[in-house]
Amino acid sequence: METAPEKAMADDIGILYTMYKDLPVGAVLVDSSMNILSSNKCMCGYFPEWKEGIDGMSVCKVLGCTPETHKCVKCGLKKIIKCSLSENIVCKSFVMETAGGKWFKINGIPLKYGDASYAALFFSDITEQKLSEKSLLAKLELDQHTKALNKRALMDYTDAMLKDKGRKPFTICMVDFDNFKNINDTCGHLAGDKVLETFSDIARKNIRSADIFARFGGEEFVFIFIGAGTAQSVKIIKRIQDELYSSFAGKLPMPVTFSAGAVYAAADGRFTRESLFSAVDKLLYKAKSKGKRRVEAC
Repeated sequence: METAPEKAMADDIGILYTMYKDLPVGAVLVDSSMNILSSNKCMCGYFPEWKEGIDGMSVCKVLGCTPETHKCVKCGLKKIIKCSLSENIVCKSFVMETAGGKWFKINGIPLKYGDASYAALFFSDITEQKLSEKSLLAKLELDQHTKALNKRALMDYTDAMLKDKGRKPFTICMVDFDNFKNINDTCGHLAGDKVLETFSDIARKNIRSADIFARFGGEEFVFIFIGAGTAQSVKIIKRIQDELYSSFAGKLPMPVTFSAGAVYAAADGRFTRESLFSAVDKLLYKAKSKGKRRVEAC
């Protein structure tokens, strides 16, 4: 039989539920043991695990968060609950794996009833906003004409790789078109644009998914072949050279070629970003000085 305080509390929870049951966001009330006291239907739409009749169950159990998986993202929710139970208002955003990779903004509000502490949690689905942000960031990293990474993104990736003590070795290749100004002056800038677009398509087709392809500036491009030595990297570059040459043979009054330099960067921390780009730049211009449509590597 319920005591008077227990009945009063149940009545108050019922009043709270009436207030948030029809909200367009998910709402949950939990106790100090992180057990669910009540939740609205919106939570069932957010999480397949969230079904009617789960009142009294642990939030962690419902979401499948166990001591063995305590490092998973779902424990971000546990931290929010604990913080709210400590009488702090919390607002966090993170991805919930149990919700198909959806992003939620979660607000935690502390509630007191006598000596007991509770937390009211409100879940707002911000997946569309996060995907838009991700798409915008991706666009900011790309050279819009060739769809290669832009120079800023290239430098960021290079810095990150060189600072990673556990990274794989890689080969960096810098390429520069031979007599590109002649193409623009003789055939027009639209023809020059077409050459760059075709080159970019051929490049992306020939590199691996882990490799990096970026526009360094003008008609200079950079490839970073992750885990590849110079021999394998040069083979890829020469394949791109041959395919590009064939693509415009007989279509333009001059051959479409490029020269390249390639430097192997072992995972020994020998290179800084500046010394790495300086080394590959010197090899590129060595290739040009030897007759063009060449690759110089070390």
